[in-house]
Amino acid sequence: MVPFMGELIGTMILIIFGGGVVAGSVLKKTSSEQGGWVVITFGWGLGLAAAIYAVGNISGAHLNPAVTIGFALIGQFSWEYVMPYIVAQLLGAFIGATLVWLHYYPHWKQTSDQGAKLAVFSTSPSIKHKPSNFFSEVFGTFILVMGLLAIGANEFTEGLNPLIVGLFIVVIGMSLGGTTGYAINLRVI
Repeated sequence: MVPFMGELIGTMILIIFGGGVVAGSVLKKTSSEQGGWVVITFGWGLGLAAAIYAVGNISGAHLNPAVTIGFALIGQFSWEYVMPYIVAQLLGAFIGATLVWLHYYPHWKQTSDQGAKLAVFSTSPSIKHKPSNFFSEVFGTFILVMGLLAIGANEFTEGLNPLIVGLFIVVIGMSLGGTTGYAINLRVI
């Protein structure tokens, strides 16, 4: 498998588990309705670990444009591959989101809360304050990339690194995700 497909499949896996746990927690009439923030953070973290185990030895399992750009900025990843990785990540995210939507298909109609439906596929700030929201995303992204470098996350071929990275995502979500939902991507809110 080529790195492009590794990123596509890995990101798809991440979104299936991450979006899936949010859908199960916020959509009406699911068995896991009202699972809450702890369930969501663990679902995302363990979903990331599963995705890393699946494709880490193929692509390095960036699975997030912020990671790809962050590694390129510090010279840990070639700029030549940044756009193909981001395209693969976007395609994988779209496929994963589509599969989550199909999986929970009957629950969308049962859920009248538009914010809950949107939360399956995106984050929004708890309090809209653009400078603070932007800081939250930059800070979260910085912590993510620094943590990945400290863990040695660019070498995922064996061992506990994927699980450690997954638990690191849980910690980021629990500690920093309360402000903007911890998308940990540089974006203006």
